[in-house]
Amino acid sequence: MNKLKKHGLIYVLVPLMALVFLLLFSTSTSPLSLSAGYDSAFFKLVGKGMLNGKMPYKDFFDMKGPYLFLVECIGQVVCYGRVGIFIVQCVNLSISLIIVCKIYELFNINNIIQELALLIPCFWLLSVSFEGGNLTEEFSLLPLLLCLYFSLKYYKNCKEEGIYKHNPKWAFLYGICFGFIALIRITNTALICSIILCICVVLIVNKEYKNLWNNAVGFIGGVILIALPVLIYFFKAGMLNEMLYTVFVFGYQYSAEKGLIDHIKEFNERKEFYSFFLAAPIISIFYTKDWKMILFALMASISTICALITGNNYLHYYTLVLPLIIIAEVEIREVYKRRLSLNLLIMFLVIASVYPMCNNVKHSIGRSYKLCFDHKSFKENLYAIDIVKQIPESDRDLIFSYEVPLNWYEYTNTFPCIKYCGWQNHYVELAPSIEHDLRDKLIETSPKWIILPAEDIEIPPLIKEEFDKYDCVYTNQAYRLLHY
Repeated sequence: MNKLKKHGLIYVLVPLMALVFLLLFSTSTSPLSLSAGYDSAFFKLVGKGMLNGKMPYKDFFDMKGPYLFLVECIGQVVCYGRVGIFIVQCVNLSISLIIVCKIYELFNINNIIQELALLIPCFWLLSVSFEGGNLTEEFSLLPLLLCLYFSLKYYKNCKEEGIYKHNPKWAFLYGICFGFIALIRITNTALICSIILCICVVLIVNKEYKNLWNNAVGFIGGVILIALPVLIYFFKAGMLNEMLYTVFVFGYQYSAEKGLIDHIKEFNERKEFYSFFLAAPIISIFYTKDWKMILFALMASISTICALITGNNYLHYYTLVLPLIIIAEVEIREVYKRRLSLNLLIMFLVIASVYPMCNNVKHSIGRSYKLCFDHKSFKENLYAIDIVKQIPESDRDLIFSYEVPLNWYEYTNTFPCIKYCGWQNHYVELAPSIEHDLRDKLIETSPKWIILPAEDIEIPPLIKEEFDKYDCVYTNQAYRLLHY
């Protein structure tokens, strides 16, 4: 096939595949679903808030980094509401998958059918781990895969041409990608850390000390370039300390709350992912037998495992496993260079992936249907609208919700008047100072309306003391409405 025509088909078919996937699996943003999601609903809320002059960490409290909220804001600029961020997701996933195809081409997988077929296992993983979409791991994929492309290109040059010098411009790119992801969620940078470590080892072993220094400067320069605008922005706003504390210090407290042993136990329950962690290192050790690729495959797997066991092991974290699948696929290509063997292997991978992915499609559509029509979440949507109807429109910027689902504000098209707008009890447990800060903000802001769950909940004493000043004026099956 003509190369230009083939690339044209890739640039059409891959975005189309990404669009279909997101329509089915990104239930928190897809036009086919009415679900708002939970974390996703909050991220969309912050994006809308930024468009309306509000600021993360000042008007919204969350440990995710500012670049995630910038992405959400861009989505709202594109099209206000859920459709805008859905369009951003389509662009992000399309470019990510095109980079994956470029990695395949790097290892002489140039047949368009083979390339698209090799994407099927990637879609299978995403169908398992997506959890409604619009989450940090999804937006970390593009920079991670970009770094993976250039690092694999470097190892290929080492093997085939004996060139051990690493281009400092690529290190500069790694720095930009690292800084971008670190200011979304720091543990998502694990793959880039393994890439940097392995390249340093290769350069030291081959005594390329000057090149190592140039790359270090390039990497640091990239980090500074991407981080500086954020630091300047929050410094000028007087929120730099608050941003750094929330993203890194409180983020660590949140991740470490269960302890390492519990995290390892939770990780051990995800046995369906074991093969992804083992495939690339095993193929490297027993078949490719290139020490550089063995080191990289091992470090990529180990660093990804470390990223998973240092968090709360939610299923969407496993989106970070995608690069390991790609490393395994290109290593298999190095082993099976004969076209027939490669085609048979690809056929096996596709067959092994399609059936479970179809089950995931069925589950996702069923879940979306339940959320839309007869599930508790949909009823909560109706109850939320019922509650907000009791509040005069002139007062709807003076609402504060306590321990209600994070999607409440999306359902009611309102904004919180205090930054602690969800998970308050949990956050108070992690950082008791939040109880005092929240009490002070309740006194300072004096919201006219408080939304509480219909059932009785435990409320920290200082906050309960403020809530006792309010009268319950309306109740439905999901919420209580308090008025000052």
